[in-house]
Amino acid sequence: MVHMSNPERIFIGSNSAVNNEGILEAAANGLGDICIGNNVQIGPYIVINALQHKYKDPTRTITGQGHDHAHVMIGNDVWIGANVTILYGSTIPDGCVIGCCSTVTRHDKLEPFGVYAGGFPLRKIGKRE
Repeated sequence: MVHMSNPERIFIGSNSAVNNEGILEAAANGLGDICIGNNVQIGPYIVINALQHKYKDPTRTITGQGHDHAHVMIGNDVWIGANVTILYGSTIPDGCVIGCCSTVTRHDKLEPFGVYAGGFPLRKIGKRE
């Protein structure tokens, strides 16, 4: 089963699949959509999160500070392995492979058809040729 919050803000292209126990969390306000391209294969136990808690103000509780939101964009012909976490604001270009147990952040600058692994921080280990 795939768990989706705000499914009206999650867009999945044709011939794409999310395996068992995936969690996709989009923001309800349209500021943190999840867009998955065509022919994307996503392994089990992944988390794609288009929002995160704000936490920097120590005079307020974390739950009282709201969230930061940013779209998550996944291109076409992408393979995402098991146990991957994709955080808000991330972009995965066409043709990429993301190895199991990796974390993708908005700071990662991925190249089309790159092969990435290494957990956190993510690192390029090759290119599809």
